[in-house]
Amino acid sequence: MKIVPTRMEEQINRVDRTTSLGIGIATGITALWCGYRLIWLLYAAVTFSSVGWSPISLVFPFVLWGMIGVVAAIGAVGLLTRYAKGPEARGQARGATGAGGATGTAGGPGGTGADCRCGVGPVLPTAGPGGATGARAAESGRGAGGVCGDGGAPVAGG
Repeated sequence: MKIVPTRMEEQINRVDRTTSLGIGIATGITALWCGYRLIWLLYAAVTFSSVGWSPISLVFPFVLWGMIGVVAAIGAVGLLTRYAKGPEARGQARGATGAGGATGTAGGPGGTGADCRCGVGPVLPTAGPGGATGARAAESGRGAGGVCGDGGAPVAGG
């Protein structure tokens, strides 16, 4: 049974692995906090009803914290599952973006203007011939290479 919707999973797979761990832990803590709040809301409702007050006023916070908790729990499951899958999940998500494909080779629209031999980490394009930098170098395919995000050797673009 899939807990995370497909569209949300596609977006989660675009997040860096380390970032997904941090956000997953934070949303997991948020989900636990919401559960804690719901327990105290139930306790307050029982206490209020025992002294003659109507617990109806606690319906809104109960629904609010319940919805926040459900969304946080779904996000935590998705992000922590993304972290557990490893680096191959990000490569699958990149394969559909632009002419660059999964390896990010240069030359076409959507390419990065450079490629990283190591296959890990982003490639930051440097100035190409004619001063083309960043996105312009990627669009024209004139990037002169890039700086590999994890220290690997860059490969010159188209």
